[in-house]
Formats: sequence, structure tokens, C-alpha cells
Amino acid sequence: MKKVILSYFLLFGSIAAFSQTSNTSSWFDTHVKIRQSMETAEFKEMPAQFQITLPKGDSSSWLVNVGVSMKLNSNSTRWISSLIAEYHRNTLTVAEQHNMQASYGFSGLIKRGAKTAWFLNGNAGYTYDEVNRSHSLAGNFLFTFMGERGPINTYKFMPDTGSRFYVSPFVGFQIQETMQAFDKANQGFLLRPLFTFSVYFDIIRKKILTPDPLLRLAVDYTGRTDLVNSTNTTEGYTHLLQSGFEWFLIGKPISVSLGGSFNYGSDPLRGLAKQQYWLLSLNLYK
Repeated sequence: MKKVILSYFLLFGSIAAFSQTSNTSSWFDTHVKIRQSMETAEFKEMPAQFQITLPKGDSSSWLVNVGVSMKLNSNSTRWISSLIAEYHRNTLTVAEQHNMQASYGFSGLIKRGAKTAWFLNGNAGYTYDEVNRSHSLAGNFLFTFMGERGPINTYKFMPDTGSRFYVSPFVGFQIQETMQAFDKANQGFLLRPLFTFSVYFDIIRKKILTPDPLLRLAVDYTGRTDLVNSTNTTEGYTHLLQSGFEWFLIGKPISVSLGGSFNYGSDPLRGLAKQQYWLLSLNLYK
């Protein structure tokens, strides 16, 4: 436990030093994103997490939940594409998670109306799950829209401009073809219709033109079902609820926060089995 706490302080110190001294290039600013997961990164601010975990009925442990994307150069004003790498590791929760992904990501404007714009977001690539020893090809295809004045995927500022509100809904589907697995019952094709709904409420640090949050309250819910399933394992309806708060310490060039959250549910593609736990976390994203 002492080693985990010490590593937290060392990690935070290195991030803080980088944030305060680095002359970040314009290429890094415009091409690199750091998040927890990347298929909705253009709209949802889910931070990468380095956490001490307090699982229900088990001892505390550590967790790494990080995704990085590199934007590909393009002359298109309607389409963003990127290369993505994700790593998800939870060591001592009730069910261990150890999952890696490499994929091509995309986000594009598909229709613009008078007051509403519609977007397609997602990714497609390779997934390896160490716990199940499975190799898969998988993709997410999610639709959302942006309102003219918020709060749908655009910040809605309160009258006193000391706080703001943000809602991010997505609906779409996920496909997964597991080609090889230690348990052959898990091999086969899955089509999962899914939806996500995220709500953010920020208390702003300063009333300026481009305000940074000081405190954030957030709720994120994902629901999915295995509509088509050629494996010998039934998933049924699965969900993941994440809710909590963040206290922001550094805003630029990389946001750093301390947070606590309640997590309940599962994420089959990322190898997270159904469970319930609290997280105390050091978070970062840009």
C-alpha cells in the first residue's frame, strides 16, 4: 500500500512538472488526445485514470485506465480520423481486468440542420483480453447531435456564468468477432445495440472567455444487449454506471484532477466483469 501511495505522488509530480515547464508544440496540442476511452472522445471528457481502488468486500488495489489518440492529417473540415491505443488494467477488484486495444478512430459530421448537427463517432480495430486470453476484431458506431446553444454536446452556461451544464447522449451499436479464446465458448460474433448518456455540471474557476472547471460532478451510463450472439455464452443486457466528482488542480496544457467515483456494472469489450466498487483517482486528459 505504501508503494502504491508513493507511486501516486511521483506520478502527480511528474505530470505537474511537465504541465508547468513544457513548451508544448502546436502539433501536440492539435493532434494528441488523452482520455479513458476514445470512441466518443470528441464529445465526452472521460479522463484517463490512475487509481487506488476500494472494491466491495476486498482489499484496496491500483488501476490504470488510459487511451491515447493521434489525429491523422487531413484537409477535410467534416471528418476527423486518428490512430488509437488503449490500456485497461485492474489488478485486485473482485474480477481482474487486463485489456488492450489498437484501432482506427473516426468522428464526422453527417448532417447539418438549421439548429441541429448530427455526427457519427466510433472506432474499429483489434482487442486483446489477457484474462480470457481472447483475440477479437471489434468496432463501435455511435450517433449523436449538437444543439445550437446547449446543453446537448455544447456547454450551457448559467446566468451568473459561475457554472455550466453539459449533456452528451449517444446511440448506436457495437460489433465484436472473437477469433480465438482460452474458453472456446466465447468464440463467435456479437452485435450489441447500445446507448450512452453523460451529464456534467462544472463550477468554473474564473469568469473568463475560455473558463476552466474547478469542480465537476458527473454521471455516465451505458446500456447494451447482445441482439446477435453466435457464441455459446449469453450476455443479455449489460450496463455500466459511473458517477462521481473531480477537483481540478491543473488546467493546461494537460488537465489534472483528483476525483472519487462510484462504479457499478460491466464492459464486455474492455474485459470489465460485472462488479461494484469505489475509486479514489488521479485523473488526466487533454
